[in-house]
Amino acid sequence: MARGLLRGIWALSSATSAASFVVPVFRHAGGVARGAPLSRSMARGIGSGLSSPWDVVSAIPSRSLSSLKATSVGSTTTSTAPDSDVKPWKINLLYDGKCSLCMKEVTFLQKRDVDGNILFTDLNDPNFKAEENGGVDYEAGMKYIHAVLPDGEVVKGVEVFRRVYEVIGLGWVYAATKIPFIGAAADWAYDQWAIRRLQITGRPDLEVILKQRQEELKKKDFSCDDEGECEIDWDKL
Repeated sequence: MARGLLRGIWALSSATSAASFVVPVFRHAGGVARGAPLSRSMARGIGSGLSSPWDVVSAIPSRSLSSLKATSVGSTTTSTAPDSDVKPWKINLLYDGKCSLCMKEVTFLQKRDVDGNILFTDLNDPNFKAEENGGVDYEAGMKYIHAVLPDGEVVKGVEVFRRVYEVIGLGWVYAATKIPFIGAAADWAYDQWAIRRLQITGRPDLEVILKQRQEELKKKDFSCDDEGECEIDWDKL
């Protein structure tokens, strides 16, 4: 079928050689621009070196052939640009960057995450915003470990570790916690850790940490004098 179609095109071009015509994608070695009209003499010059319709195809550069495949008269080009809503990661891990034990785990995960499936978000980043992280605010993130999935679903506790280890190919580590009674025991153990985490790691109580966080944000967003009057830097809000 393809050979017959090319022969038909070849015959048609021969029959109309007396007229000027336009080649949309063909670039002649002599420098004819894409889409430029070819005069009768130029057309004869190009055609004289072609003995068969297959010579037409072989004379067209590969990039032009690609363009020919992708476009047609009256057709609509379909965009293949990636969807802006598609996340390049599989799970967004919210972590306490000031927790020494937590950072050992985060460092391990970062080394194993060779495919970039985990987005690591430090709760202590001054630019951290709950609305950009599944609605999890600083206080909630400090009480329990949280993670956000690409569809916006929020998971916390042991479920976070199950999901994170699965995306780095180590799902078997927490596979047993999917068994109901083992999962319940793992959840209880994590709850005890979460309650005592700050104390175990030598940190102040959560209330003190929250106040420190507020002070840090004030220094970032406001310039205050000795009398307590503050000037707001709206560009930083």
